Amino acid sequence: LLAELDEAVMYKQCPHKQAAIRSMWHARIHQSHLPVLLWERAVMIRSLVLTTSELQPTLLTFASLCRKSDLPWAAYQVLSWLIPGGHPADTWSNEISNDFLWGESEMKRYNPSWAGKSQSPICVLPASASVGSAAAVRYVHARTLWSDLHHSMAYSVMEELTETVELEARLRAKCLVWCGKWRSQRCLSGADDPREVITLYRQATEICPEYYNGWHWWAATNYSVVLEAEKSGCTPTDVLDLHVTPAITAFFRSIALDKRSGSFEDVLRLLTLWFKYGHWPQASRVLEQGFDQLPLETWLQVMPQIIARLHVSNQEIRSQISKLLSKIGLAHPQAVIFPLAVAAKSTHKIRCSTAVSILEDMCYHAVSYTHLRAHETPEHLVCRLLLEKKKKTNGRKQ
Repeated sequence: LLAELDEAVMYKQCPHKQAAIRSMWHARIHQSHLPVLLWERAVMIRSLVLTTSELQPTLLTFASLCRKSDLPWAAYQVLSWLIPGGHPADTWSNEISNDFLWGESEMKRYNPSWAGKSQSPICVLPASASVGSAAAVRYVHARTLWSDLHHSMAYSVMEELTETVELEARLRAKCLVWCGKWRSQRCLSGADDPREVITLYRQATEICPEYYNGWHWWAATNYSVVLEAEKSGCTPTDVLDLHVTPAITAFFRSIALDKRSGSFEDVLRLLTLWFKYGHWPQASRVLEQGFDQLPLETWLQVMPQIIARLHVSNQEIRSQISKLLSKIGLAHPQAVIFPLAVAAKSTHKIRCSTAVSILEDMCYHAVSYTHLRAHETPEHLVCRLLLEKKKKTNGRKQ
């Protein structure tokens, strides 16, 4: 907090640093995991030098922190200040901190049986706040209402935002995804049709093609429908046409857009669809296109799963595996040489012949010893140096 106060003083004294300080403050509240009460004091300090419009990104994040901390009444109060015509930011500390946030949170901390959640007022924002910067406020407001168990009201607010054409593309895609998530909960109880949920996710990908969550949830929902069809004992052609191909396409796109390196689950689901339906003509075409879109490093994390399918009975899928492993072998030979050499010694004829053909293809493209050394990871280099040192030591002793 002392650092925040020093930065607030610098913000007033150095106008040329104001943009950098605002950016630093916004990044800090996103990356930190401090308690809500400490962030409430930081926001109070920032409100001394920032206007309400400049403070809006921070306040929206702060409202989301209140919601995640099970403090919906505090989130309502923060959001009410962001509506045009609301309270000015310079009186933030007097009305929010003393009367609302600190007192009730302390009461809840020392008396867990206090039913503060049921006593909290519901902040209903005006319908006019639906375009521009106020739309972001209504988005956070809808999520707060849902977490506070006001589901019908939350869905109506979010649905209004999805129908606002003037809305920024990414925010509208977020609204569509959350509408889909909330409707999918009704699908579990049989009260809704999963095809309508899939339509919402598909619309999100069309509105904002670079939005990861839209592709991820579209793929995951189609994947779930395919699994349900498999549980019923059959996978009719319409299920393959409507869900398998879109799921594969969406998984490839979501893996390519993932910036957090958390796509391991998506890669595993993609492998499941590949090994089950890769022989299907339409799925095969989509897979060939998708393999060219993703970097080869994506497959290194699932190399054991791919090697384990070398003996798959279907010739089409086995050919796809061989092509992919050959490409990986040229770029990262250290990742495939050992498992393929082991598979080449297998007693299973198909597994052995597939591994040998991949190794021969790598030899045909002249993968030299120097090439192998150049692509080794640091751990492999250390092991090799230790072995060479041991050989030299043993040679001197002899």
